[in-house]
Amino acid sequence: MQASQTSHRSIVAIVLALVTYGSLYPLAISLEAGNADTWARFFSAWGGQDSLGDLVGNIALFVPLGFFAATGVAPERRAPQFIAILFWGVLFAFVLQVLQIYIPARDAALIDVVWNAVGLGLGLALASAAFTTRWLGRIADQPLPMATLLVAALWGAAELVPLVPSIDLQLIKDSLKPLLLEPQWSLLDSLAAAVGIGVLGQALVRILGERMSLAWLLLAALLVLAAKPFILIVELDLSTVIGFGLGCLAWAVLLRVDGRARALILLVGLVFVLTARSLEPFQLTHGTNPMGWIPFAEVLEGSMLINSRALATNLFFYTAILWLVQQRGGSLRAASLMLALWVTLLEIAQVFLVGRTPSITEPIWVILVAVTLSRLTDTARPIDGQHRPAARPINEQRAFASQPIDAHASASSTPLKARPWRQVLIQFAVTAALGAIPLWLLVRLPGVPYNLRELLHGDSHPLAAWVFVLALLWIGAGAAWMAHQINQSRWPILRIPFSAFAAAMVSLLLLSLSVTQESILDIAGSNNLHWFVTNRDIWGEQARVLFLALGPDLVAIVERPVRFAALFGPLFIMLALAQTAWLQHQEQQDPGRAIAARVAWLALNALPWLLLCKAIAFDWSSTDNLNELIARQGLFGINGDYYLYALVAVVAVNAVLVAQARSRRTAFIALLASLMVVPIAWWLLNQALADQVQKYGLTFSGIQFLLGPDRSDLLSEQALLARWVVVQTAAVMVFALGLRLATPLFGPVVSSEKPTPAHVQSPVRAQSQAHAETTFTARLTLQQLDFLEQVAKQLELDFQSAIRRVVDVALNEYSEATLVERLSRPTLYQTDDPGQRLIEQMIDLREDQAQRIRALAAQAGISASRTMRRTVRLFMEDITGNA
Repeated sequence: MQASQTSHRSIVAIVLALVTYGSLYPLAISLEAGNADTWARFFSAWGGQDSLGDLVGNIALFVPLGFFAATGVAPERRAPQFIAILFWGVLFAFVLQVLQIYIPARDAALIDVVWNAVGLGLGLALASAAFTTRWLGRIADQPLPMATLLVAALWGAAELVPLVPSIDLQLIKDSLKPLLLEPQWSLLDSLAAAVGIGVLGQALVRILGERMSLAWLLLAALLVLAAKPFILIVELDLSTVIGFGLGCLAWAVLLRVDGRARALILLVGLVFVLTARSLEPFQLTHGTNPMGWIPFAEVLEGSMLINSRALATNLFFYTAILWLVQQRGGSLRAASLMLALWVTLLEIAQVFLVGRTPSITEPIWVILVAVTLSRLTDTARPIDGQHRPAARPINEQRAFASQPIDAHASASSTPLKARPWRQVLIQFAVTAALGAIPLWLLVRLPGVPYNLRELLHGDSHPLAAWVFVLALLWIGAGAAWMAHQINQSRWPILRIPFSAFAAAMVSLLLLSLSVTQESILDIAGSNNLHWFVTNRDIWGEQARVLFLALGPDLVAIVERPVRFAALFGPLFIMLALAQTAWLQHQEQQDPGRAIAARVAWLALNALPWLLLCKAIAFDWSSTDNLNELIARQGLFGINGDYYLYALVAVVAVNAVLVAQARSRRTAFIALLASLMVVPIAWWLLNQALADQVQKYGLTFSGIQFLLGPDRSDLLSEQALLARWVVVQTAAVMVFALGLRLATPLFGPVVSSEKPTPAHVQSPVRAQSQAHAETTFTARLTLQQLDFLEQVAKQLELDFQSAIRRVVDVALNEYSEATLVERLSRPTLYQTDDPGQRLIEQMIDLREDQAQRIRALAAQAGISASRTMRRTVRLFMEDITGNA
């Protein structure tokens, strides 16, 4: 399987998931809906279309599926593969329609399958056209710049969607009315149109070159302006005409600017327009707008024609921003995360703006766009004017790929590289999906506690269940990350609170996306600090004046995360301390007093923060649940919150033991510990919660409230114990699973303690030092990094393995004397020019390769970084024939 095929299959998987979700939304399945009458209507009725928007939506939904499924097909196998894609695509559409029969909110009809097939055929036709358009400035043996073509296509879609033409005199009049009869000009709309024209020009440069870009840009602008009056719901207004004109004039000027600077100007313009459009009309509402927590709901509800136009515009902005970052040599992963965070902040701001409908969907679109771009090729000429090396001949590629790979070269030497971030994230997503299924079924069972039944968003929507399971897994994963941070810190008393707060904020974000705000407030409490400071003067007159000036909303922005972190922080801290003890055990040869002393020292550093969390969450709580349920003056005169912390510590130790059970012996120890912990945890729970709570005329215990179905139907002691065993076992397993999945990323590391003497050095520490000797930072050019990534894709290797392969070939090609002579002649290497941008890259070589690179550096009188850079250059010159 070629890397390009793998990339296209990943995109097809994303498209299939989106099509399935869009077709089965809102996922409210009812078996009673599939009666005989419904089936009869499904097979007999061929109308089924409520509006033109539904027809267009059914066609457009399958166009991307056909296109991306076909673009991964080799040209010589196009005909049979296209037939297979069409067959399976139509069968897929039919299955979706059958499933819609059991969703009362959907209207299943066989005619929809026909329109889906039309969309699939259009996608195949577009892909076929893409195969035959090699005249777009491309060399025959190089792939099309798919990412650039996607940006250009999205620009056209943003201007002309829904792409439903009609030759209707009244339609033309209505489309031209904003331009001729009621001309209105908007600076922001004109700026958006001009920036869009600039992005299209940048794409044309990548496809056709700078010389032809301006002429084709003018032609594209004129064609789009001429087509707008003939497209449904698309208007031709004065702002668009002025914006297109200004954009073309600006592009003529920008062609004189360096490519990287031009990309930066467009990038700033896109971000500015996106931000300004998101904050229109810049007026605060008197109340707050509800946040849409169901993903993609605003796309699937209302007018499909209008929704598709808004979606195309947003997708163009997100894709163009990330694409321009890539062209400037930036990290797609970092840029996508930053853009997703910025879009999330803009959606939160819309809660307080007039006429806006904030939604959680937009940052999800950003992530999906980033994943798609990471799978698409974009091998057109770089924007800085440099040319990539020509593609290596096929026979040389095969010879290069056939060279044996050393076991140490392909195997990872660290946990992070053994299981990359991408693989671990996929494992988390799949695990959460598997856990969401039983949770989704559980909340619908009779006798389930009402507080669990009403926990999730959207009447326990499946996506809400998935995110909620992610939040539970994050507790273990966040503790693994926190343990890694603590174990590396010289000042754990400072690292513990900051890392615990950060981990709690991730939990708050995930819970806010999956759990109702009422459920969060029931546990964490409401925001009452402003009231106490301004009405009770608990912090004095100066604080009262300050809080009156700030207002309750601004105080709540700080109070809410602090209260939540105080409630959840101890769980992360105790799990992290238990994980740290295990890390110390793995790193030390003698796991006796030294480990105990280290863990005790860390616990002492955590103690003041645990006491602060207790004071905020329990002593200064603002929810009746914590005030009434926690026992006051329990056994030995100790308050119940201390017993609750002891319960959390016991569960944390149990979870770490289960997570690190990797042999029969450790699994037996973990099982034995889990059995012993059950009665201890049950006793601690009884001591932590009040025996009698009187509320709403009822009397019940704290355990009844926590585990019972409601306050009136009380369960027996045996039933409560059985439920607690299930809850405790589930918590331990979920925390352990999160720890286990994240441990390869945040596994055993060398702490900041004094180095162990060589004669007692542990194998893990010795391996870490050996790894440090083979790892160094090299400064490579953007051209070299891009080339190495292409090599990695062609050979289906990770980046570090590709570098090792390149070093092997380059160093074995010449004798030692020749290598020293060539590496010491800087005039041969344009990569050393100050004008070239160099990017720091961590290089992880084999031990023999690292020793030879350092030896060559010493003989040539240059640094190891420069030696590495020139070695890569040698390899590039050799295979491109430019030596």
